[in-house]
Amino acid sequence: MNLTLIKKNKNTLNSETITLNEPDEIFIPLKQGDCEECTPCVKTGDRVKIGDIVGKPVSEYGVPVHSGVSGLVTEITESGDKCAYVRIKSDGLQYVSDSVVTPVIGSKQSLIEAVRASGLCGQSGAGLPTHMKLSTDKKIDTLIVNCCECEPYITSDHREIIEKSDDIKTGAGLVTKCLDIPHCIFALPKGEREAADILRAAALEINGGEVRTVPAGYPNGSDKVLAYLCTKRRIKASQSPDDQGLLILNVSTVGFIGRYSKDGMPLVKRRVTVDGSAVRTPCNVYAVIGTPVSQLLEFADCRLEAVWHILSGGPMMGKEIDGISSPVTKTMNAITASTEPIRDKKYIEANRVTNCFRCGRCVEACPVGLIPNLLETAFDKGNVQKLRKLHNEVCLECGACSYVCPAKRELTDKIARSKQLTSEPNDEKEGGI
Repeated sequence: MNLTLIKKNKNTLNSETITLNEPDEIFIPLKQGDCEECTPCVKTGDRVKIGDIVGKPVSEYGVPVHSGVSGLVTEITESGDKCAYVRIKSDGLQYVSDSVVTPVIGSKQSLIEAVRASGLCGQSGAGLPTHMKLSTDKKIDTLIVNCCECEPYITSDHREIIEKSDDIKTGAGLVTKCLDIPHCIFALPKGEREAADILRAAALEINGGEVRTVPAGYPNGSDKVLAYLCTKRRIKASQSPDDQGLLILNVSTVGFIGRYSKDGMPLVKRRVTVDGSAVRTPCNVYAVIGTPVSQLLEFADCRLEAVWHILSGGPMMGKEIDGISSPVTKTMNAITASTEPIRDKKYIEANRVTNCFRCGRCVEACPVGLIPNLLETAFDKGNVQKLRKLHNEVCLECGACSYVCPAKRELTDKIARSKQLTSEPNDEKEGGI
């Protein structure tokens, strides 16, 4: 399995997490990550406390959304082209709701119910409902706790390991016990000695626990890549990890499960790495979900006037956000704020798109063995049959092929867009290459 060495820029690796003061106002999206959008269960003028539910899921594919401040609901936007939001003005008192109580967890079903009630979705970026992963009816023999933070800049998971190892131990122990999983692997890249020592101590107290180091490189944190690196099991395009007897959870997700089992506080805050070329003081912060991104950037002494674009996540797979007024979400593990590059002759020449000259670097970089240059050609010609033959649906959209391409081809973007073509049933567009 191929991995790509990229410049890590882990500037905040040793930066202890700082808890930000509660904002004067929060703006909470009712759709978080890949969970279904919730319906508001409060109205303008209602008073809420920390931990009160402000959005209820409509099906099992959703999780509730909670308030991270006490105060007054001042606005609820309607769901239309964009996700609905609940705006809450803080009263500065930070009263905690009576609903925040320690859950009783002693079985698989009680764990699933507690995790769903907590509002937890995956903390690594995609944001799938965690309780859905736990609800599998397939036999799971191995829990893999994903500690591979392969994106540049991001260190929020690393700080979780350093600062919250007891919560990680508790969370992993609960999952393995309640789901009757005999083996627990903490997967960590080679070279992270401090984190490895901490996790080995935690693994000793978990039945079947061990730390397994995997090659450093990108994207070693992808589920399919990690499953193969740890167990040599291949997860096919049509499969999920549980089809191979695996449950893969991000380390910050596991840490939150451990904390929630102790205090019952739902997911109303998260750790965010703030970094990028526009940031003068890179840092890790705990922020209330719904806090405007501008407040995190100001705390990190970001040159706001120089910001070119802002990503939720890292530079490889991060998604561009609308602006600094956008809110922190449950899945925002990092904010990467970049300045515009100096577009001199040297830059223009280095980034000029040229014809593919079949160097094969994209093929070597692809972690799942695709041929990106041929997929690009098939997409450009609208050849749906060829795209399917080349297995475009397997693409992780990790960006490794575009990263290494000396011709600066937009390989990842085109392969991602090609999935829309091949997902259409009975498509008659069958061009030739």
